[in-house]
Amino acid sequence: STRGIQIWDVTERSLKHSIPGSTRAFAFSPDGLRIAIANERAGTLRIHDIKTGGEIQLIEAHSPGKVLLAVDYSPNGRFIASSASDNSIRVFDAKTGSVLRKFYGDKKSMGAISFDQASMRIASLSLYQSVQIWDLPANMETFRARRPGVLCIDFHPTEPIVAMGDSGGRVSIYDLNSRLNVSQITAGKSAVRDIAFNSDGSRFVTGGDDRTLRVWDTRTGALIKSQTHNHAIERICHHPTDSLVAFCSGNDLLFTWDPQSSVKPKALSGGGVKADDVAFSPDGAQLLSAHPDGT
Repeated sequence: STRGIQIWDVTERSLKHSIPGSTRAFAFSPDGLRIAIANERAGTLRIHDIKTGGEIQLIEAHSPGKVLLAVDYSPNGRFIASSASDNSIRVFDAKTGSVLRKFYGDKKSMGAISFDQASMRIASLSLYQSVQIWDLPANMETFRARRPGVLCIDFHPTEPIVAMGDSGGRVSIYDLNSRLNVSQITAGKSAVRDIAFNSDGSRFVTGGDDRTLRVWDTRTGALIKSQTHNHAIERICHHPTDSLVAFCSGNDLLFTWDPQSSVKPKALSGGGVKADDVAFSPDGAQLLSAHPDGT
């Protein structure tokens, strides 16, 4: 089987090419020309040209042997952030690769990280323990929420709120200005593995161990639509036009789903290669998946 990054044509639903190397996570540059790949156990970030697949930059991100768990580009394209099993987040200059900031989280391994749309803040998740927000210009932590069992987090694209899902099937929404938990939604009885706002933040999608995709109204918390699936749902992303949702499934398949239709999710790939991350390119023409396993 193949490990590394697989690049799919969304229209043709076909595999275009692959970038080898064991990885759990990647991120597109905002212009869609490059991808940052977390080299799982080497402690490095590899920057690749999306068209050729060739490596154009290598960043010594964390100590060798530390597992890189997440990577994200800032929306303004200036920064790349990574998190690792040494409980640290590091922020790099996207052009030079130099370290600009180092943040240290709780004693648990750092999980997901995410920039806000202004490229001023980073949200980080300490697995099963807490969520922290870091202010880049001030170089300090500005928000912390103790959330036992927290598994995923996403920034609202236009407002100062974050949504997080936990192992008990709950979704909590926090206002970052007031630092209050302004809404809590029960999204099933099993773990919520991922959560993703759409492009304008009016809705978000959740998925997890109860094998169900759910679309929610952000303002009211009302359930808009649900779609059952055959296996647990692990990672979710929206197409830039919000016309499709892509997700990784526990049966080693990639799927796309049109939340506006009654058609069931469609498989994009054959089984046998576990995907740990999935994302559409900024122009929506390609879908990338990260595969840590294989030969």
